[in-house]
Amino acid sequence: MNCPECAAPVVPIRGELVCQGCDLVTGPIIDSFPRINPEITGIDGYGPPAGPNTGTSLITYISDSNRDARGAALPEAVRNRFSHLSTLNVRVLGRRDRSSKRLNRAVSDLCLRLSVPSEVQRRAFYVAKTAREQGIVRGTEFSVLSAAALLLAVREARIWLDSRDVVAVAGISRSRPQKQVDRAYTRLKRALGIRIAPMTPESMLPAAATRLGLSPIEVRLVEQELRRIERHKTARVDLATALLIVARRCGWTLTMATIAGACGTSDVSVRNRIAELAPQFRFRVGR
Repeated sequence: MNCPECAAPVVPIRGELVCQGCDLVTGPIIDSFPRINPEITGIDGYGPPAGPNTGTSLITYISDSNRDARGAALPEAVRNRFSHLSTLNVRVLGRRDRSSKRLNRAVSDLCLRLSVPSEVQRRAFYVAKTAREQGIVRGTEFSVLSAAALLLAVREARIWLDSRDVVAVAGISRSRPQKQVDRAYTRLKRALGIRIAPMTPESMLPAAATRLGLSPIEVRLVEQELRRIERHKTARVDLATALLIVARRCGWTLTMATIAGACGTSDVSVRNRIAELAPQFRFRVGR
């Protein structure tokens, strides 16, 4: 059986049919367990599967079994109560609600790993949930959707976050995860009509400084250099150029390739930009 959303295989997990790709609950709740082996099904062959330490394991739904975990028959009043709670559980928490909960968890875990502000996290979940409800990224696993939505949210907030850092901690199982995220990001941005303001070297500097391990004093030197140099059309190249100029002037042991990588650009672009600005400086910028 395959998932109707992403076509990934569906496996039974704790009494539910769950998609391995997007965590969607694709089928009805399984409300009975095989009563063959007590090590698998619980004490005396009744109840939920036995856990390694407690003897029973917790499940995500309310069972309507007529016996408890020990195999003893339940009183009629208790059986009726469990039946009522089971009905409410099925009606209140449907497939869409379960998927929304798992999507929220995926976005929250990703934001926690990257130390993203709470308001950006809420915006990322709203973008991801809206995209899923509108079928914009049908067939995309939640890890890819969460990464693309987070990139949109942080860039809306004018916070620079390298997509490579997001992909590295997103836990994407598919091949070529960077391409998957970039594609989903483009589709979300176009379909939802989100406009992203151009990034500036100043907004990108904190992240680059963290990558390079710069002190607050060194960051201020780079900010002063950014105010002096003539701006290029690409903010990443401007930032890398200012960093390289300050690094050579102050004697930092940072190569051009290291600085360019921290800014998300190439050393070739930085070298060409330095060549354009060379008459303004009295030192020669090498590798």
